[in-house]
Amino acid sequence: MTKQDPSQVSARPASKPSRGPKLFYLLDQAHKALFKASDRRLKESGGITSAQQGALFYIGVNDGCLLSELAFGLSLKKSAITGLVNRLEKASLIIRLEDKTDKRAHHLHLTDKGRAAVSAAVPYLISTNQALLAPFSPSETEVIVRFLTHVIKLSADEASPLSSDATPLPILQEFD
Repeated sequence: MTKQDPSQVSARPASKPSRGPKLFYLLDQAHKALFKASDRRLKESGGITSAQQGALFYIGVNDGCLLSELAFGLSLKKSAITGLVNRLEKASLIIRLEDKTDKRAHHLHLTDKGRAAVSAAVPYLISTNQALLAPFSPSETEVIVRFLTHVIKLSADEASPLSSDATPLPILQEFD
């Protein structure tokens, strides 16, 4: 093996910071892979998707919630919630009951079939969480949870560097 003359090794320009790990890409790929696998498994076992399962869990915990509350709880737009709720209702997993004082508002409730779908999904979610965290120690798990919580909070904060109104971070300016 021959040694290369250090003067011939091209150095990284000093003005360009290292990009570091490609977190955005990795989070995107992890999200897609996890939800694709979850959708496949949940459809096989209970005929629902991950999005439907999330809505059923939310409605189960927030019985009688309004569509707007469900949209906020799942971080979805009202237009997306309308289609999701229509599919859940068509599958007899939920019912909408008209508000007694505001005829435009509807309260969402699980049906027996919806409660059964939630119950069927719980073991899968527990085993999935265990499989995801199996290679990590409790202290590493705390860091993962702290990181993901940080991403959620940072993404929701309009003054954060992730906000479209914020000044871009120097490392992201090359993509402008």
